[in-house]
Amino acid sequence: MAGKSETRTKWIFGGFHTCDFFLLRFGLLLAQSSYATVIISSYPNNSGGLRNLDHASTGGAFTMGPASFQLDTVTFQIDFIASAPGSALQVGLYGDGGSGNPTGAPLVTFTPPSGTFVGINDSTLLPASPFTLQALTAYWLVLYTEVTQVGATLSSVAPAGAFATSAGYSTGPGTTVPNSSDPRNFLLYEVDGTQIVSGPTAAPGAGYVRFDGRIVNCSGRVELPGEIGEVIAQLESYRT
Repeated sequence: MAGKSETRTKWIFGGFHTCDFFLLRFGLLLAQSSYATVIISSYPNNSGGLRNLDHASTGGAFTMGPASFQLDTVTFQIDFIASAPGSALQVGLYGDGGSGNPTGAPLVTFTPPSGTFVGINDSTLLPASPFTLQALTAYWLVLYTEVTQVGATLSSVAPAGAFATSAGYSTGPGTTVPNSSDPRNFLLYEVDGTQIVSGPTAAPGAGYVRFDGRIVNCSGRVELPGEIGEVIAQLESYRT
């Protein structure tokens, strides 16, 4: 007598195999949680005075929290007392030297604003190349120009944010990189980025996907917590 055979049901949704549906749905869930956000900011507290940038530099430091971010933009405020080209600004992100000042060459630079400016302007710049802000790492946002009658706005309070903390302020008269720590002042700036989250990737073996470190068998029952678990429960209601 032939042994009993087991038939495993496959779920098909509009031409998608179950695994395809899982990957599509998981990708949508991750996309909803990945968006540009404020990492740290001292806006709108722009009443801290002005720091001269005539052949001088100034910089604000911040230390990342436990999450890494893709750097999207930096914003700061410049007062062009006399008309000057935006391209005269040199803006870079530096590592921390461990002594209250930045160190080394810039880790990434920023594309300067185009056009000619006069008066107070907020500048939001993109990094010249992709850059990841690593978790638990200190960085310095540094501004420098050789144009006369240009100043960087200071903040009346320390920068703050949900994903980073203020780590200092420094100036550099006559230098491209600040070298004189000043705990009494704060640079007016903001750093925005997109949090880096793990997503589903292909795992060894047909019919499997990896999600947040777990191997999930798409052809059998799957139990996952939270919203993903609710998606699976919804799929089971269609099982025939």
